[in-house]
Amino acid sequence: MSRAPESFYKKRLSDDNIVSYVKAVRGGKTGRPAAPSRRVITGIPSELQREYGRNNCSLCSAACVLSRESSRDFAEVYPVVRKKAFWPLYREKGRGTNPFAIAWIMNRAARALGVKKRAHARAVRGVGFGYAGIMRLIDGGTPVVISFHHDGNCYYRSHSVTITGYVYLRMSRPVRLLVIHDNWNRSVSYLDYDRMSRIAMIDYMK
Repeated sequence: MSRAPESFYKKRLSDDNIVSYVKAVRGGKTGRPAAPSRRVITGIPSELQREYGRNNCSLCSAACVLSRESSRDFAEVYPVVRKKAFWPLYREKGRGTNPFAIAWIMNRAARALGVKKRAHARAVRGVGFGYAGIMRLIDGGTPVVISFHHDGNCYYRSHSVTITGYVYLRMSRPVRLLVIHDNWNRSVSYLDYDRMSRIAMIDYMK
């Protein structure tokens, strides 16, 4: 994992600055990428976690996924997810949700909501499942919850977000971005996959 350019330290990557960011990580080169790949899943709610509790980013991301899978409003789904996330799996006044428990919580909530799919958990980045695997899930219409220690910009720390898409720029120095709902903003944000913390967890419904 390498840090992002200094000018983007502790800054969110959004539609307002993502082009400038790509140029910066490529050393200022402005040439157009060859055969860019982009895919975004639509119809996934983007909510603000602060409106539903504290230290609840994982629960909000899980509810976003389950809202789509159950065809129900987020406001109806979130209380179901929260009810299944009992202590010590989720500590509202502590460290939030245990990342190893997210799939378990999602499965219990899915049963309560009548969703037939099952949640699956995988380690990514340094252990096995990687960017290509996430691309396949997105290509198949499967949104992904990802939990990580920090991103290369140090904007997020110990956070969970919902991956709704990707942007892969095939260059001499490839840029691999994840399109996310970050639970802090209603508009789209981005993660630079290659600058995330070395090990992260993903959870998805299949």
